[in-house]
Amino acid sequence: MDESLEGVLLELMSSAVLVVDGQGLILQANTAAEEALGRAVPELLGRHYCEAEFGILGKDGHPLAVEEQPLERLKTLEIPHSMRVGSRWPGGTRRRLDLKARRLGEGALLVLDDVTEQEDAHRALMRSEQRLQVAMQNAGLGLWDLDMRRRRVLSNSALASILGYAPLGVPTDHKGVSDLVHPEDMPEVREAFRRHMNGQEVAFQGRFRFRDGKGLWRWVDVAGQCTRREEDGRPRNIVGTLRDVTSEVQGLHVKAKLNANLARLARMESLSVLAGGVSHDYNNLLMAMLTGVTVAQEDLEPDHLANESLELVKEAITQAKALTQQLLAFSGRGQFVVEPLDLNQVLQDMVQLLGAMVGSKVKVELDLDSEALRVKADRTQLQQVVMNLVLNGAQAMDGQGRIDIRTLVQELSMEELSRGWTSEEAEPGPHAVLQVEDRGVGMEAAKVTRIFEPFFTTRRGGHGLGLAAALGIVQGHRGFIQVMSTPGVGTVFRVGLPLLHGLGEEVTEPKPIRKQANYQNKRILVVDDQPLVLRVTSRMLRRLGWQVWEANSGAEALVRFQANPGQISVALVDMNMPEMSGGELVTELRKIDPNQPVLLMSGFEPTQAASRISQQPHTSFLAKPFFQKQLLESLELVLDD
Repeated sequence: MDESLEGVLLELMSSAVLVVDGQGLILQANTAAEEALGRAVPELLGRHYCEAEFGILGKDGHPLAVEEQPLERLKTLEIPHSMRVGSRWPGGTRRRLDLKARRLGEGALLVLDDVTEQEDAHRALMRSEQRLQVAMQNAGLGLWDLDMRRRRVLSNSALASILGYAPLGVPTDHKGVSDLVHPEDMPEVREAFRRHMNGQEVAFQGRFRFRDGKGLWRWVDVAGQCTRREEDGRPRNIVGTLRDVTSEVQGLHVKAKLNANLARLARMESLSVLAGGVSHDYNNLLMAMLTGVTVAQEDLEPDHLANESLELVKEAITQAKALTQQLLAFSGRGQFVVEPLDLNQVLQDMVQLLGAMVGSKVKVELDLDSEALRVKADRTQLQQVVMNLVLNGAQAMDGQGRIDIRTLVQELSMEELSRGWTSEEAEPGPHAVLQVEDRGVGMEAAKVTRIFEPFFTTRRGGHGLGLAAALGIVQGHRGFIQVMSTPGVGTVFRVGLPLLHGLGEEVTEPKPIRKQANYQNKRILVVDDQPLVLRVTSRMLRRLGWQVWEANSGAEALVRFQANPGQISVALVDMNMPEMSGGELVTELRKIDPNQPVLLMSGFEPTQAASRISQQPHTSFLAKPFFQKQLLESLELVLDD
């Protein structure tokens, strides 16, 4: 070959070229070698190609051992040789080179390609991909790539891990991936894809349910975008991410349920306050009416024609009082005479009553626990709960069918208690459970959430107070009510009351009433902030022979009492008064005379404070409205104490 042509060819090559003799001395070098080795061609010629300052080094930057040098390797192997080497420019800059060597006579032809920038870029890309992978893993993201032409989906190991599959366990075919999507969500998936492929949406995205490796449904956020299109504009590839949001969705559901429960509790609390307030005012009005009727009857001859009408009025007032009792029970202010009871015995004692109440076409069946279920409860209120639940079941069956009443002992956790309507004072532990089951029309979930609201009813003519009262009674006993209902199948009410390990207490027998015929020497202080109640009560007492002093506030009563110590036989005190309550007044009266007889009265049933005071000597409680006979009996009890 012509030397000038050879030189031209060497200069045209982009790779660095060195020609060395059998001793390793550089005979020829092109201009590209200057870039690779950092020396001008005249400086390279005649020097050893592996010289530490001018030549080829190991990839670690140190001189190559003799046996590692390319020429020595070619001497033992008659095949081309390649390896990764390095060089050092003046000033210390290191370069990385790919070397290819071939025997050329006694020497060798060496071709060097500088891969420094290429490797740096590759390493930067690898670091970037690693950072991306770490970021996606920390974000809980998996990658997927949909090939529209082949209808195949490729995914990374992170996506498989998110869905609980082996690294290669996620389906890759279109049908297999489609089968992972919940059937109810598939129309939404298709619509999201359609809108993105048509250009209506910048990205494909949505929240769907996917089946995981265990066959369970998991909520995932899926997002993707078209990265390649066919010549006609149709999508070729869509690349995107997948993120598990099951916990987030469940948290939202829990939050929504909690908010709904809080709203329901707030609504029930408002209704409870309203019911209690209405009952209190209503009882005061009933008190005035009842007293007025009683006094009117005393003014009439026994055979007067008006007596019959007045008796009807008294009966109506009695029924109205029963209605207010249910309102008070709902509001949690019902009167409880708590005593140890056997729940099974209470139910057995009620069988005939329940049968008469629901009619001959409804059969009431008892399935009672073999052991006595001892609870601490008010017998009358407990019976009221049972009657309300049984009556509700009979009405749900249109007055014919069978109602099953079962009892059992169950250990209940706070989680189980929270599934129903539960008292704030309810505690986990063993409970006596009363279960009332009917086979009636059942209820939808929306109705179940409202059945304990006062005045809410699902039947024509109902007043909606029975179940509301039952709830108030149960919560007042630190219990709970659960409701399970299916439309067309029936309803099950479960009532739980804390279980006693033993009766342990005896029911206190009421003291015999000492009849009092003459009140001429008795002075009574009547204290009530309601002028109408104060007037009619005082009038009734005066007609019975009492000397009556009136006070329309606690402060006025205290002043009068302080001015006349020892002259008041009994103080008849309303509990619910502004500024100074009845309880506060009694406390002040007892500071002056610890033995002062007091009869408390209220349109509410006794609160905890009233119950505590009424347990003191010379003290009793009377719920409004009351008959004249009840008032006299209570006064005699206080005086006799």
